[in-house]
Amino acid sequence: MGRNKTNTSRDFFTYHKTENKSICNICDTSMIGNHAANLERHLKRHHSNEFKTVQQKKKIKLNIRDEATPSTSGSSGSQETLDKYVKSEFLKVKLNKEIVLKACIELITVNGCSFEMLEYSGFKKILNPIVNAIGNHFSVNSENIKLLIPETAVKIVSEISTALEKKVISLKIDIATRLNRSILGINAQLIIGGRINLFTLGMTELKDKHTGIYIKNMVEKVLEKYNIDIQQIYSITTDNGANMN
Repeated sequence: MGRNKTNTSRDFFTYHKTENKSICNICDTSMIGNHAANLERHLKRHHSNEFKTVQQKKKIKLNIRDEATPSTSGSSGSQETLDKYVKSEFLKVKLNKEIVLKACIELITVNGCSFEMLEYSGFKKILNPIVNAIGNHFSVNSENIKLLIPETAVKIVSEISTALEKKVISLKIDIATRLNRSILGINAQLIIGGRINLFTLGMTELKDKHTGIYIKNMVEKVLEKYNIDIQQIYSITTDNGANMN
């Protein structure tokens, strides 16, 4: 009967017995075999936090081994004590700098929160341990998120422009009025990979009288922003307003 494989470095890998390969659950790196030393070496080189966790578990296991009774030594009882201790002390989440920044931007732009929320003490108690774990002078506050929002918008426009480049598209145009403000919404639809995809090109406030010429000019400005040529437009869907015609 083989020796029981209890090295905690295997917690971060998925072993495929038929292929004799271990796949890292963090970066999807494939490694031949299931040897604990090789797995641990990979964690040491590429995933320092997980490697520290493995080392801490080893120390804990050595400490509780002396406390185990002869009847339970080496049994699942020791492992249960180890797991209980470790789980009470450590919390593992899959987060990185990009995910944290995108989440903070989404709070402001999608969820409609104020920039003040990023400075709330309760939010800081959740965010600061994550920021400290990332390190490398990384910080999150209302000022740097304000600077990132325009940069993110430019990136999204660039991605949409690339997706629509030289493609035949259909436009959907509508105007919504609320609280004395009128917003012109423009969407583009096209088929990618056999499926209909919808892109919001703009939600533009209209400040002049809603004449057909004015709306036409506003639509052309939005299309120009995405480098969309008029000849790419297959159809335009609107309501029956005379100004839309």
